[in-house]
Amino acid sequence: MIKTITTITAAAVAGALAIGTANAATIDFTTDDTPPVVAGNVLGVGYTVTSNGTITNDETSVGSTCVSILGLACARDGFGVGDDEVSTSDDPETLTVTFDEEVQIQSFSILDLFRSPETDNFEVGQYSIDDGATFINFGSAANELPNVGLSGALIVSLGGVLTDKIIFRAPFLGLDANDGLGVNDFAVAGIEVVPLPGAAFLLLSGLAGLGFAGRKKKAA
Repeated sequence: MIKTITTITAAAVAGALAIGTANAATIDFTTDDTPPVVAGNVLGVGYTVTSNGTITNDETSVGSTCVSILGLACARDGFGVGDDEVSTSDDPETLTVTFDEEVQIQSFSILDLFRSPETDNFEVGQYSIDDGATFINFGSAANELPNVGLSGALIVSLGGVLTDKIIFRAPFLGLDANDGLGVNDFAVAGIEVVPLPGAAFLLLSGLAGLGFAGRKKKAA
């Protein structure tokens, strides 16, 4: 009995994971919608985008590597605040995506995150998944160079982290930024999410309970 339940449980786990992966979907902020669409639904879960300024998607010169690296619509540069980018200042601009319920964020996509052609400086962004309590840097010294027709494209993998909100901001880091000018800025291009498969987890919980009951019966 226990062996049978263990086998069924393993198969159910594999099935649940496969369902979650198959249902992954991307919220694409690079579509040619004006004004930008700041609320929607992804796989049955509603979301809204807010900021501490005006959300814009003005930039249409996206660059040649947006499609090949990010696989998005790339009609526009993604979401920014005030202009076409989330920019740094003494009071950093923020862009927040809030979901109606917890989801697994697999990754997010960024545009206009460049490295200086003459120095080792590179633009840095930050994100938070704990409602702004802590922020984590993203950016890469190996990221694209500016001014050569590219997109400054970057995919940041989160590995399915569980949250109902993600906040983006451009930190104020003095001269440790693009071209040595102290200006961190980027556009938020997309977010890949997987809603929690609630029914699958209930099934797994039930099977786990049956397994526990079976072990107790055998021990008795």
